[in-house]
Amino acid sequence: MGNPIQPSGGQANYNQTDKVESDPIKTIQSAFESELQCQICYEIFIKPIVLNCAHTFCATCIHIWTKRVNRCPVCRMNIKSKSHCLTLNVFIDKMMQFMPEDVITRRNLSIEERQKDAEEMNMNRGNTEGSDGMIGELDYFSENQDEEIDEDVIVQEADMFRMNLHDTVVSMGGLNPLIRYMLPPMGEHRL
Repeated sequence: MGNPIQPSGGQANYNQTDKVESDPIKTIQSAFESELQCQICYEIFIKPIVLNCAHTFCATCIHIWTKRVNRCPVCRMNIKSKSHCLTLNVFIDKMMQFMPEDVITRRNLSIEERQKDAEEMNMNRGNTEGSDGMIGELDYFSENQDEEIDEDVIVQEADMFRMNLHDTVVSMGGLNPLIRYMLPPMGEHRL
């Protein structure tokens, strides 16, 4: 009796739809744009922030969101901690050099727009927070927090950061051994 998963010939039966897209660069670009996308603004993360529930958002997006509601936009869990995901930020910055010009331009415009909005907000409040024009670090928690942050949350945040370091890769050399074979050498092609 044959295996129900594989045909009797021993080889798996793959459809055309099961195959990875023939152009690996487009596959990587598509994955980059879909997996590294903020679920609030639907753009590639700008200054990614990881919540205690492990969902990630743009710093500005989650800051504005928590002014209204102190729950994660995805899972609705109470937000008890927020941490910068520096590894993801560096990874995105490095990968942007391989993206098409229109994606780079759109991202730069979004960053400039957010910087202008933050500067206006800081001027209206009389603050000079955030040397880069983005929302200041102490401003990530809204003033109307329901709960105090426990020491346990700080420990959990450190554990979460270690998980992000494990899951998110900073340098192209450590990206994934297989991706080296899919990406052309630096300078040859642009996505």
